[in-house]
Amino acid sequence: NYQYVVVGSMALTSYTAKIGYERKIHDVDIICHAEGFSLIANKLLALGYQQSTFIDKKMPFYRTLMKLAGSKYYRFQKEGGALELMTTPFKYSQGNVCIELYPGFRVSLPESSITTTDLYGINFRAVTPEALHCIYSIGFTTWGRVVKAKNSQAIEDLKNLKRITNEVALNDIANRIGIEVGKVKFKLPHILAS
Repeated sequence: NYQYVVVGSMALTSYTAKIGYERKIHDVDIICHAEGFSLIANKLLALGYQQSTFIDKKMPFYRTLMKLAGSKYYRFQKEGGALELMTTPFKYSQGNVCIELYPGFRVSLPESSITTTDLYGINFRAVTPEALHCIYSIGFTTWGRVVKAKNSQAIEDLKNLKRITNEVALNDIANRIGIEVGKVKFKLPHILAS
């Protein structure tokens, strides 16, 4: 009953493989509830995974993030595969779940944007295609302008996500995404998320 949500290429491919768009999954990106995470980490280490961090110098706020790398941003590698895990409290309020991505920077999504999906016969919790489209759009229109290395991949991913998203659900989620910076809360401009 551990709280987690898969984002990134594994979530993407779980949806787009059904329409013939698959891409290589380099790592599995997972947002994990901070409480109880040490049990997961210890299990992975016992299975032979090597622990490090996924924070690198190309990331915005690199120096700040490196200070938290050992307690929030983890990479577990084994035999060429990698799990990238970020820990955060999952805070639920008024039908939304709030997740801290960076220190003092939180994103709020509707609880309904987390679902169960599958890939290659493995079931897991992930964000819906519509929520994933919003996440990719926000990333592309903000830090994607700074970190241009994967822009062509993001454009292709967004194009294929758009093919399977429900427009009504996409607009609903885009309109309900909230941002918290410190103690200041605001709604994300719809144009950034859709």
